Amino acid sequence: MSLKFLIYLLYTITSLSIYAQNESASPKHIDLIGSVGFSFLNNFSESIENVQSTNGSQSRVGSEFNISGLYTFPEIGVVSPILGAGLHIVHTSKKINEINFNGRYIIYWVSFETNVGLKINIAPEFMLYTLANFGFAGATRIENDANKYDSDAKVKNHYYFGATAIALIPLTDSVGMGGSFSMNKHQLNILNINNSYAPASINRFTAALVLIYSL
Repeated sequence: MSLKFLIYLLYTITSLSIYAQNESASPKHIDLIGSVGFSFLNNFSESIENVQSTNGSQSRVGSEFNISGLYTFPEIGVVSPILGAGLHIVHTSKKINEINFNGRYIIYWVSFETNVGLKINIAPEFMLYTLANFGFAGATRIENDANKYDSDAKVKNHYYFGATAIALIPLTDSVGMGGSFSMNKHQLNILNINNSYAPASINRFTAALVLIYSL
């Protein structure tokens, strides 16, 4: 009886050990990403200038937060196709003191973004992601308190497209840390002084600190 139990115990331990080794060796396909960084906006179109002020084209810096997930498909050589989606929050503010405009100019939005791209498997100690972005910002606000009077501009059809590069160093088998850089072109419609929506555009550049957890 004791011999059978010992054989069964050894068999169970061996099976669990082999399973654990296979699990640790198998690639992880789902990456959960969180990032925080700075966004730089510039090149405002004339539409925004007409709504807010002649200073609307001035560049501004703000904060950006992102939570997203990426699914990695099986490798093809040294690259793996990637498909993902995430939520982005951007807030920028700039103090302007001019004769025609004296106040704070604020732009912020919440957007849903989809990603498609490649994970480049250069070495086990380094991970590189290259992504194409397409996003829609359903909640966008443009505000100012010029000359002590609050004023908001209504926005609709705000979407954007661009590219992102993420470089990461694995800290453990599941956790990595690194940085990202993104460039995106925004297109939106803003209600102007004629009470009609006019097209506008914004360029956005983002640098962020990234934390990744792989499943």
